[in-house]
Amino acid sequence: MSRRFDIVFPSKANLPREVGRNLTNIRDIAMQGSAGANQTNAASQALSQLAIDLNGLVARLSV
Repeated sequence: MSRRFDIVFPSKANLPREVGRNLTNIRDIAMQGSAGANQTNAASQALSQLAIDLNGLVARLSV
């Protein structure tokens, strides 16, 4: 019966595989988004430190 069902409805037979593939793709995209957020955070912290350093240099020149 199951084999007959697979022959009549081939797209249904592949459904679990497609769902698994889609879940894997979702996980990969979520991980990429997380990595991008971490990179953005690191860049923001570096930029903040550069601004602090620049502010200190400007303060020394103003005196």
